[in-house]
Order: sequence, then structure tokens, then C-alpha cells
Amino acid sequence: MGNDILHEIIAVETEIQRNIEIEKERTKERIEKVKRDAEDEIVREEDRLKESCAQALKEAAADTERKASGIIEKAVVRAEILKKFDSESLREIVMERINLILPGGKL
Repeated sequence: MGNDILHEIIAVETEIQRNIEIEKERTKERIEKVKRDAEDEIVREEDRLKESCAQALKEAAADTERKASGIIEKAVVRAEILKKFDSESLREIVMERINLILPGGKL
């Protein structure tokens, strides 16, 4: 009877060891799956961020182009106005502006 109990204990212990090994393997597989899923998610997020940045860059470039176009249009209009002035009138305007800029006023 003592031998039977010992064999049963050894059999149960062996079964426990097998179950532990099986659970270790399952745990390892789950960890690997979670790791792969996380890596995939990181790649997807990087792609999404790259796309978002590219779109933001496009929008910023378009906005800058619109603003530059507006500035150029205003400059062209002002240049057309200035073309109508004779040299002496332009010189007077420039001197007036210089006097406003210079500390203390006049040249």
C-alpha cells in the first residue's frame, strides 16, 4: 500500500509538472502574440502619423502659397501705383518715409 501511494504521488507530481510546462508554453505563446500585436499596432500608428504629417505639410504649403500669392498681388498693385509717380514725387515720398524711420527725424 505504501508503494501505491508513492506511485500515485509521483504520478500526480509528474502530471503537475506537465501542466506547468504546458501553461508555461501557452503563456509564452500569448506573450509572443501580444508582442506581435503591439508591434503591428506601432507600425500602423507610425503609418497614420506619417500620413497625418504629410497632410499637414501639404495644407501648410498650400496656406503659405495662398498667403504669398496675396502678398505678391498687393505688391503688384502698389508697384502699379508707384509707376504713376514721377521721379521727384517718388524721391519726396522716400525721403518722408526715411525721416519717419530715422531716430530724431530729419536727414
